[in-house]
Amino acid sequence: MNCHVCNKDKPESQMDLDFESRTYGICKTCVKSIHAKRTNAVAGPRHTETYRTCYICEQRKPIEVVDGKTGPNSGFTYRASKGNWYSACKACNRHVLSAKSRAKKKAKK
Repeated sequence: MNCHVCNKDKPESQMDLDFESRTYGICKTCVKSIHAKRTNAVAGPRHTETYRTCYICEQRKPIEVVDGKTGPNSGFTYRASKGNWYSACKACNRHVLSAKSRAKKKAKK
């Protein structure tokens, strides 16, 4: 499997698992380094007009808006209704935050 943070192929045993034994798409080494960075993090993510920094994986990714919508090369999702960007990149939204919301829904049942 390919870790979306370090972009290295790793065996499934090296990938971090959610509560249903599905992989997040991030290897255990990267998860540990992300948590270590977040505990010592500077206040707030750093952004420019063309790049944003994901608050989860702390990678700088490009942003692009085409006709009020997120462009195809953008690493972040644009909220046209509010006129701002999500704080987490597309990959972290897909792999990390969706697993957390599934866990919350399952815990409520």
